[in-house]
Amino acid sequence: MVVRLGEQGLERLYHWHLLDQIRPQRARQGFLTGRGYLYHLMEPMIGGQAWVYRPQQPISPYGTKHLGLGSFKPEAAYLLFTAHNPAMEQQVGETVRYRIPKTRFAQGVKRVRYTVLNRQTDPYAAMKSDLLAAGMLKPDYGKEPLRISTIRDMVQGKEGEALIGEHWSKYVDMRTANLTLKPCPWPVVASGNDYEITLKLTPPEVAMVVID
Repeated sequence: MVVRLGEQGLERLYHWHLLDQIRPQRARQGFLTGRGYLYHLMEPMIGGQAWVYRPQQPISPYGTKHLGLGSFKPEAAYLLFTAHNPAMEQQVGETVRYRIPKTRFAQGVKRVRYTVLNRQTDPYAAMKSDLLAAGMLKPDYGKEPLRISTIRDMVQGKEGEALIGEHWSKYVDMRTANLTLKPCPWPVVASGNDYEITLKLTPPEVAMVVID
């Protein structure tokens, strides 16, 4: 949504806090929210030449919306890809192809790395699962399996916050992994005047690909 608003001239965005504050013990702790994660992921994109990309097959039979945002600098290209479906229960993976002009890649294509955030790698999904298993998840969230919110909104009582505190290092490791670039399994191949990148994304999913 923000990328689409940017295409219409959006220049500034006001947002909520980026840390989810809880007090599982005496000391208050803050956890990087999904919004904070996205902003942190996009930080290296600042200052590059930005372009919006849509996949070669723009219409998904499942109603999933795919979008790509590229930021190109002399030393690296940063490509952010998203898959979002307004119907949360629709979680069908699709293979999507993007074509990007070779002229965007001043540094060429020597190394390709990536990181993703999805339901399998999301620490908030792990928190919810742990709370549910311990019987400390608010009943409303048990009725809506796909619904995820802030920690305090999901936990039931101080015992729930304490449980999150006990597993805190696990969630921090997951968020760290969300931000750590790894060798990319998706092919980037030359195709005429373009490079073509083929990804498989399952909504809701965000992927950052860095090419340097």
